[in-house]
Amino acid sequence: MLTSSLNCVSGSPATSNSITTTILPLPSSAFTPPSATQNFPVTFAPVVPGNTYSWAFSSGSIGSSNDQNPVVSWSGTGTFNVSLTLTSVNGCSSTTNSSIIVNPSTTVTLNANGSGANGSIQSFSVPSGVTTIIIEASGAQGGTAYSGSNNFIGGKGARMKGTFSVTPGQLLKVVVGQAGGSSSSYHSGGGGGSFVWDNATTSLLIAAGGGGGGGNLPDGNEQGSIAQNGNRGGQIVGAYNGGGNGYGDGGTSGNGGSGGSGGSGPGSDGGGAGWLTNGNGSGYGYTKFSFAGGTGGSANGGYGGGGGQSSCCGGGGGGGYSGGGGSGWASSSPNCNAPGGGGGSYNTGTNQTNVAGTQLGDGVVTITY
Repeated sequence: MLTSSLNCVSGSPATSNSITTTILPLPSSAFTPPSATQNFPVTFAPVVPGNTYSWAFSSGSIGSSNDQNPVVSWSGTGTFNVSLTLTSVNGCSSTTNSSIIVNPSTTVTLNANGSGANGSIQSFSVPSGVTTIIIEASGAQGGTAYSGSNNFIGGKGARMKGTFSVTPGQLLKVVVGQAGGSSSSYHSGGGGGSFVWDNATTSLLIAAGGGGGGGNLPDGNEQGSIAQNGNRGGQIVGAYNGGGNGYGDGGTSGNGGSGGSGGSGPGSDGGGAGWLTNGNGSGYGYTKFSFAGGTGGSANGGYGGGGGQSSCCGGGGGGGYSGGGGSGWASSSPNCNAPGGGGGSYNTGTNQTNVAGTQLGDGVVTITY
């Protein structure tokens, strides 16, 4: 650490023949670099508060700052230069040049480990000495509806990311969403949501909504949402031979989505499960208490609360904090179905990055410390 000279000279005329000189102490610009881990924010603080601040950070998330206590992170590892020039109210200033060592982070990746009723809840125990983690959770994609040469792709899962305060030894429970089942005849299952919660209190930390099932008339509603509430299922346009306008509403406030209206057809597609309650309709998704995906029809919903499909066309809703709505059925092909709605999401972390409709295939959860 290098600090500039120790005094500041202030001069002013006392009489026509003399000058008064005052020796002023320099303000202290000393600071102690905090311990730092790759991609985690740290806060800098001078030892003695001053009047104005000018910080400089080599390769940091910010290059400079005039805040007294700036917050900075580094995406790389190694040793990086940091300097502070502190200026007091009397105009005197000092500069301290120092460095910070940024240690590599560790990332644990949890992948989907089952489908339908066969998945399982996974665990993560916070390691010794760790008090902050970054969780990134992505919900799964809805299934694809195949019919002849037409492939109607299910909506993508949402991605949620945040920083969380934890204690060493704290046990977290994790569900990673499974992609919805695909099938012919225009039907498919909704994608499962991905969830992380505290085992002792069952308090939810983060949840990413899964996408809805594929359908013949995709309208964008099937994407996993970053909003807390699920999306409505894709609406069937018009009425075809007595069926029609069948769609289910997405769940709200942590509840499951509704099944789509069956019209004159044989049934409706299942709504995705929410954090608190099941979806409804044929092959609805189940809540956190079992996290079995929808089981209706020939195209099952994904593990993580994805809604299943009834015996005809349409798409199940995605699982999430609030489940997506299932689509309905109308009897005239090719307009006999629509995609299910995507599940809603949830995030209690800080430094959030949330993106709707981004995850292909199964979901994934990463925990970085």
